[in-house]
Amino acid sequence: MPLLHSAHFRFYPSATEADRERVFALAQTLAKDCGGVEAGILYFDFGENGDKRKGIEVVEYVFFVDDDALQAFRRHPKHAVFAEAMSKIADWTVGDRWCPFL
Repeated sequence: MPLLHSAHFRFYPSATEADRERVFALAQTLAKDCGGVEAGILYFDFGENGDKRKGIEVVEYVFFVDDDALQAFRRHPKHAVFAEAMSKIADWTVGDRWCPFL
């Protein structure tokens, strides 16, 4: 069953514009760099949140074919580079939901 992975990011006050640009650049190719559709990544989106009332500045949505694809994505070296860069400039929460409607 397909799985939706959602991450909501809040940048630290110390995050610079250059820091933000770097992680946005990394995110632009992250799905492809981690294997794309062949690796079970059905959809990937990383962008500014339209509603910043709660302080969430960036939202990431990824649809995977299954949990194995999500776990492979989490273990991928390119994802590790992205996560390491984000850990220095932001905090985030993650949620995963099964999507029977896909």
